[in-house]
Amino acid sequence: MKEESIAIRQIANPDNPNVGAKYVNTKEYLTPRVGRDGKVITGVDENSLDIINLPADEMKEKQKEMKKKRESLEKLLGKDLSPSSSFWYDFYVVLEDEMTLDPTNPMDQLIEMFLVANGYVAPSEDDITNDDRYHGAVFYVYREQQVVAKKAKNNQEIDAATAKLFSMYEQNPQKLKMVVSYIFGLDADIELSVESAYEKLRDFISHEEDQKKNIQTFLSVSKKSPEEIMIKITLDKAIKKKLVKAVGGKIKRGEEIYGSSREEALMFLSLAENSGELAHLRKELED
Repeated sequence: MKEESIAIRQIANPDNPNVGAKYVNTKEYLTPRVGRDGKVITGVDENSLDIINLPADEMKEKQKEMKKKRESLEKLLGKDLSPSSSFWYDFYVVLEDEMTLDPTNPMDQLIEMFLVANGYVAPSEDDITNDDRYHGAVFYVYREQQVVAKKAKNNQEIDAATAKLFSMYEQNPQKLKMVVSYIFGLDADIELSVESAYEKLRDFISHEEDQKKNIQTFLSVSKKSPEEIMIKITLDKAIKKKLVKAVGGKIKRGEEIYGSSREEALMFLSLAENSGELAHLRKELED
């Protein structure tokens, strides 16, 4: 199957409007930058700073992969692509919005790697936000197949969470309330009807800004056993009623230390050998 072309796109809404205006209907003539090690940044250097600063095992694997790529391109292009090569003296790329690259063309392959390595172009639109190395980039690599696949995966996660929520509402409303209590730290049995609990969770997994994280949280909690959920609910209630307190960097009930954080306290109460302490805590909450 023929590989689709790659597009270099400009971000739709630059944070700095002046930066965005600079690139409207204009072209940038980009030459190699020089790294902190004094070498030209080529994008195909197996001894670049980005690679040699990786953990040892990862570095060796990446060096092997990059060397193979460089040697392959050198053979196909008939050029020396090492950082000290005179090839880079006159090398430049004319960059503009919707520039296309052919992934089967050796020079286009080199151009993409060069642009990304020099920070002129981010590997994807998400990397402009998520990777410090590309925060200043105005362009990103667009691969339609990857974008469609990512969108499909996100939609599948949303569909799975929505189906799980509806199934729980119909078949196990008590578990639904327990999940709400676990996530939000409230007593759903007292504070919410089943319908209100459903709506609260539906809003939670539909919240666009944190949707991916919220869906993962919901699905993870939904897989927990009722006992696991009840332990956290018990701990949350005990903290709320000040039966369990944070003192001197420790979570404790009286002289009994549960740990240095809520997570450690939860793990402490989950251990079989501490079932007596959990039972004692539950009894105190009932009194």
